[in-house]
Formats: sequence, structure tokens, C-alpha cells
Amino acid sequence: MIGVMNRSQLLCYTLLLVCTIVGVISTPAAAHVLKTDGVIAAVLHIDPNDQPVSGVSTTYILFMDDTTGHFSLSACNCTVTVLEDGRIIATQPVERNPQSIPSGVITFPQPDVYHLIFNGAPLQPGAFQPFTLDYLERVTQGPRNSSFSALSFIWLGAVALIVVVSFVACWLQLKYDKVKGDEI
Repeated sequence: MIGVMNRSQLLCYTLLLVCTIVGVISTPAAAHVLKTDGVIAAVLHIDPNDQPVSGVSTTYILFMDDTTGHFSLSACNCTVTVLEDGRIIATQPVERNPQSIPSGVITFPQPDVYHLIFNGAPLQPGAFQPFTLDYLERVTQGPRNSSFSALSFIWLGAVALIVVVSFVACWLQLKYDKVKGDEI
């Protein structure tokens, strides 16, 4: 009958749904937040995967947009200030990566929540609107806790194995049901 599922089809679809949900829930989320100050807007990306760790050099990239089109990194006195618990731990100029995108390297000393404040002022007054963009970044434990990475890979491998086995089992069951149906 069309529209009626037998027990094995229902089991296969249920198993696939569960595997999909587990896969989505177990995938870490990376958040890119758009910040604006007047006509200047930017999205901050931090390597690795927007999950910085303490004690490791961390590269940041600032994808910027100026709705007036006047902003230029080469015409900007741009700095990033890193604060931990309200204390300034570093201030440095924002650099330009090989693709001419604002970027730089920061090393967070310990796990904590840090403020990254990007300030920009034109070298020639009036060239573009000065701006301040403030981001919060949660930094996790650094390399001393290597079991986190190993457990993450084990968990990801287990989820992938379950999904593959589920797909193969469903395919075999549906193929068996079709052959069984053809014999009747």
C-alpha cells in the first residue's frame, strides 16, 4: 500500500532522525557576531574555529565594512585592546594580512572571558568615521589539557560511525524488504 510504512521502514527513518539529531547537538557552534558603530560594521573571526585557547598564539581576522566606502586600513590608526576583568593586558596595532584584511595575533594568558576592543581613527581627520567595536571572547584551557581534543575526536568518530552503520543497516533492510516483496 502506498503511504503505509512497514515496521522496518519506520525503524530506519526513526534511527536516521535520531542520528541526525545527535549529530547536530554534538557539533560545536561557532558564533560570528556583527558589531556596528555608525557606518562601520565588522565581524570578528578567531582561529581555531572561534574557540581560542589560553597560552597559544591566536590569530584574529576582522571582516569590516563601511557603508560610505571611505574606510581604509592603510589610512587608519587602528588598535586592539585586550582586557581581562577590566584590566588592560595588551594593546597593539591592527595589522593587515596578505589579503589586506585587518588581522593580528593575540596570546590569552589564561582561561577567562576577555574584552577585545577595536578602536579606529583616521590618520587624516574626516577621512572616515572613527569607531569602537567591543567583542567578548571566552578562552578555554590551553594545551595542558590535551584530553579535551582527544575526547572530541573520539566523540565525533563515534557519532560518524553510528550514522554510517545506521545508513548501511537501513539500506540493507529496505533492499531486503524490496526483494521479499518481489517474491510474493
